[in-house]
This record gives sequence, C-alpha cells and structure tokens, in this order.
Amino acid sequence: MSQEHRAVILPLTTAQRGLWMTQFLAPKGSSLNIAEAIHLDGDLDETLFVETLSRVQAEIETLRTSIMKTTSGPVYVLHPRGTLVCPTVDCRLERDPLLYARDWMQARIRAPIDLEQDPLWQNALLRIGPAHRIWFHCCHHAVLDGYAGGMVVTRVAAIYSALATGSEIPEPHFLPLATLQEQEMAYRHSSRFATDRQYWRETLRDTPEPVSLSLRPHRATSGELGGAITRAIHLPESLANALGALGKTHDSTLPQTLTALIISYLYRLTGEDDLVVGMPVSARANRSLRQTPGMVANAVALRFRLTDATSFAELIVMARRAMRHALRHQQYRYEDMRRDLGMFSNTTQLSRIGINIEPFDYDLCFGNVTSRNENLSNGAMEDLTFFVFDRRDGTGSACNVTPIPPFTQQMNLMLILLVFFT
Repeated sequence: MSQEHRAVILPLTTAQRGLWMTQFLAPKGSSLNIAEAIHLDGDLDETLFVETLSRVQAEIETLRTSIMKTTSGPVYVLHPRGTLVCPTVDCRLERDPLLYARDWMQARIRAPIDLEQDPLWQNALLRIGPAHRIWFHCCHHAVLDGYAGGMVVTRVAAIYSALATGSEIPEPHFLPLATLQEQEMAYRHSSRFATDRQYWRETLRDTPEPVSLSLRPHRATSGELGGAITRAIHLPESLANALGALGKTHDSTLPQTLTALIISYLYRLTGEDDLVVGMPVSARANRSLRQTPGMVANAVALRFRLTDATSFAELIVMARRAMRHALRHQQYRYEDMRRDLGMFSNTTQLSRIGINIEPFDYDLCFGNVTSRNENLSNGAMEDLTFFVFDRRDGTGSACNVTPIPPFTQQMNLMLILLVFFT
C-alpha cells in the first residue's frame, strides 16, 4: 500500500489528551461535543453543499481523525480519506419544524460516541422551510475547539461560494495537524514556558476554595445551550454600545467591562473577597497555531480581590489588567497550573465558575445564501458558565448562563443582570 493511502499515527498534545481523558472518565450521558446550528436562508444547492463539505474534509486533517487507545496512551489516527456523512432531515411536515430540528440536534449531541470507531466530525442538513435550512455542525472537542470550528465554517462558506458562482476556489492556508505537537514541544523547551510558569505560580499562590452556586455535587455535564437549564439575555445594540462606551472611559473593552459586571454580581451574591474564575482562551499565540485547525484551546484563571469599598470603575480596571496579563501567558496549560498547585484529583479545580466571551464574526454568506449561527454546545460544564456571544447581526450581544441544575438563583441572577445592563 502506498504511503498516501496509509493511516498516520500522531501523538496527542496536552490539550488533546486532556479532552480524551475527560471523555474517558466522564459519567454516562456526558457530552464533550461542540456544536452549532448554522441557519441558511436562500436557495441552497444541497448537492453542492455536501460536495463542499467533502472538499473541506480532504483539506483539514483533524476532520479525518479518530483517537485510539494504545499501550503507551491515546494517539490520533489520521485517515487518508474520510467518508463524509451528511444526512438530510426534512422537518417541514412536523407540527413545529424548528422545535423538531432542535430536539433532533440535541439528541445527536448527547448520543454516546466511540472515539475509535465513530466519525468525530458530524454534519447534517435540516430542512425547516422552503428557503430555510440548518447546517448542523458538530465535532468532538478533542478534535476541534471553537477557534478551529470557525476556521472550518469560514472555509466551507468560501468554497461553496466559489463553486456556486463559478469562481476560482481560494487556496487553503492550513498547516498539517502535526504542527500542534511540534509547536507544543518548541514552547515547552523555550524560555517563554518558564516565564509563564512563574507568572501563574505567583498569581495563583494560596488560592481560595472555589466558589460554587450549585446545590448538587459537582460533575461535568453536557454543555448544551438553549435547553431547559439555560437562561439568555439578548442585549439591544444600544445597551451593548453603552457598555462599550463605559469601558472606553477606563481604557477597557466591552468583554472586560462585562467581566467586571459578572464579578461584581458574584461578589454581591457570595460575599467572597477573593474570587477566581476560569476563562477559555484560544492559546494560539503565533501564526502557525492560528493556521492549524485542531484542539488548542486552554483555560486561564482570573483572580479578583475585592472589598466593599471597591468601586465598579476600579473593578473594570482590575478586569482589564487580569485579562491582559492572562492572555500574555495563555499558552501555559491549565493542566500544568493544577499540577503545579498540587491538584492531582480529577475533582479538584481552580474555579468552578467560568466566563466565556466569544466575539466571533457570524456574517458569512454561502453564495447568495445568508447565514446566522446559533450555539448549541460548548462541551462539558463544571458548575456555572457565563457565555457572551457577540453576534454582530444587529441584535446586540447574547448573554447565556449555563448552570448545572438545580440552580436556585437562576431567576434572581437574570433579574440582577438585567438591572445592571439597563
């Protein structure tokens, strides 16, 4: 068999291995899939769309992988040719086509998955109306992170648009999956690694017991959004602009201002004067990482020390500084932070509350077909996660709160956030 038709074995990076281990140890029913419903409005050529997905799968190696357990640990198996599966689901005859589609997608997200045998990249086209379809885009988190998922969607839009209009397909600029392992090894042998480790050791020295807002024992659960346990606030663009203007008066961005807002609420609710929250980051600190689709994302810790005398203006500045410093040191793995602090148990965490702000550009067109994205799942949740999505579609930001049920403060939380926002 020629080399180009053989499967390639690749080692997993720390990030990829961490997600594999999480799935391996997760309770039954847990989901580590990340997924979006991409609403497509217009005359979509379904055959051409499926062809586009096949082309993208051929270009992006991580979309053709499985993860195999060996005697020396888990490894990627990079298959030379992927078999694309993209069923078409006609929901138009259902009483509520959109509700049926949501239930269908959530069932797929929650379905048990075999990392060695099942496709880790899933797609489907759901027909909702005469000119309304949903592209169900789902992948295991060990294969893609949110940043890489955006790379895939952008590439699908570019290729479909070129094929639909008879234009030349733009050249891909993706690097091979092995780049991630090479970059990690280079980083771990660099002076930057030692600098980052020292920063996190000093920042996280004597951290307090993680704050929890859940009444039930902590365990990872499905990261679905839009389900019964989720509450969302959609900020009118005028309010988002007002918050952005407030942040600018303190040399801060909207995400930093929103982070200060959430920390202020947590302080009021818990009374804890030393708060640590987690924040997902892309961890793509150079061009090579930004050109390689795969799982790279990391989590950093933001630490806030407050008193009753801390003003909101001071808190905005604190958030700006904490986030800027964390981003400078974002390549240092969360797994290493825990190990440095002697946290060897899988149930021991630096924080159980997270803040995830995703300013993605959702203004993509597929030929003459317009699109809008709806987030469905972000992997596993620990306790409570605030998601803020900047849709950039004229409707303002969407603030989603994803708790583990039962969460007794859900309605109070929403009311208080609404008071702050207004």
